[in-house]
Amino acid sequence: MIGINTGSLRILVHRKPADMRKSFDGLLGLARNVMHADPLQGALLVFFNRKRTMVKLLYFERGGFCIWHKRLEAGLFGIDWNRPCESLSWLELQLLLEGAESRVIYRHKRLENADFSSKKRYDLVHENRP
Repeated sequence: MIGINTGSLRILVHRKPADMRKSFDGLLGLARNVMHADPLQGALLVFFNRKRTMVKLLYFERGGFCIWHKRLEAGLFGIDWNRPCESLSWLELQLLLEGAESRVIYRHKRLENADFSSKKRYDLVHENRP
């Protein structure tokens, strides 16, 4: 099954061009020796080629390592080589893979784990009425 558990996943981007001929062992060597990260510990590693037209994702899924590979037919991935290896959120990775510029991302505050039963909603709506 193809699926990535995004709950406890750390997403790390390698900020130097990687040789896209590398497969599992080569990318795993880059991850451990250069990025000091381990996919066995819940990391998803992102590698780009020099032209910024290809990306590979390396991660560990139950039973073995997985590589996801994408090649653009037109355009470039918006990766900045001058920044150090950094961690991304799942949303930022999706935006990067879809071609969005990642220079500035504004995230508005959202309510999390709020309990809004029907009575509470009624009270919130009507509390400011005269």
